[in-house]
Amino acid sequence: MQTEQQKNKAVDAKKYVIFQQASNFIGILFTTPILAAVVFIFFDRGVGDLTPVQGFVFFFIFCFMIIQCLGAVNNTRLDYLRAKWKMAAVPVKEIRFIKNPWRLTLPFSIMAGLITAAMVAGNVPRFSREPFHFLNINFLAGIPLLAVSAILIGIILPRDQPAYAAALAGPKMPAVPFRRYLSVEHILPWALIQGIINFTIGWKQFYNEAHKIGGDIPILTSASDSGIVAVIIVFFMWLSSQIQVRPDVHLGRVPEDKRKAPAVPSILLIVLGFLAVGVVVWAPMALAGSATIPPLSAACLKAGVAMASVVPGCWLGVWWGKRRETALIKAKVPKH
Repeated sequence: MQTEQQKNKAVDAKKYVIFQQASNFIGILFTTPILAAVVFIFFDRGVGDLTPVQGFVFFFIFCFMIIQCLGAVNNTRLDYLRAKWKMAAVPVKEIRFIKNPWRLTLPFSIMAGLITAAMVAGNVPRFSREPFHFLNINFLAGIPLLAVSAILIGIILPRDQPAYAAALAGPKMPAVPFRRYLSVEHILPWALIQGIINFTIGWKQFYNEAHKIGGDIPILTSASDSGIVAVIIVFFMWLSSQIQVRPDVHLGRVPEDKRKAPAVPSILLIVLGFLAVGVVVWAPMALAGSATIPPLSAACLKAGVAMASVVPGCWLGVWWGKRRETALIKAKVPKH
């Protein structure tokens, strides 16, 4: 809960929405050139044909419309706990509060993402000439995503801010069974998104690699790539899930962790988890030596590994975030 001193330092809820829109701009400005560089510089020497550019634009806008809106809601809820924004008055009347941030954002982000992605991808030939250079691809993917996601954030956050503040001020909610909470509110949606993103990148990557070497993809190449992907996604899922779970802990939706703290420091366990996933994925395939697989199979493997890596990443994030937030709550409770 926020103290009076913290409330005085917090910004107004409406101003905070503008802050989240600015953060959204920075995130897109950072993400767009990185992914465009991976697909069109590392895998395609800086230029793109019509179909790959349209595919990249469509899937990038669609997937990151969902990700940016979800991130804005999760960060807003967490920042309310940290007294970074405040409501002029917490609503006393009952407001419909959508507990699962995916359920709150997906009706907006899926529809807007599909429409925007289809319109922009379909009109790619009108915006630039083939071959499409790196800067053009950035503008084609980034500007529509930035504009529409900023509008969605301006619609979604003002609805969720008073609802979350009222829910936090009210009685504790019943805890959700851990397996259902983890699978429905973390693993399932992220697995679908990561599968789409990594299959799209993998198809472009391995198709060009096969064309360059004049044959199928060495299994060692695919194994090394999958191991790297696994480690990156476990880390990203840990980061995302631990942000999402913390506001739920305050609402009482996540069962309190009553287990004793492990002897090994928690952060070391998480690092070992990242490395273990990468080794488990890489080692068996590396033992296959010089065997090869078709580009489509390599892309499917990359997507499958990405989806599987969501599971330990989300579990670690929920476990870590729940323990850390529970410890913070207990530290603020005065001892009698």
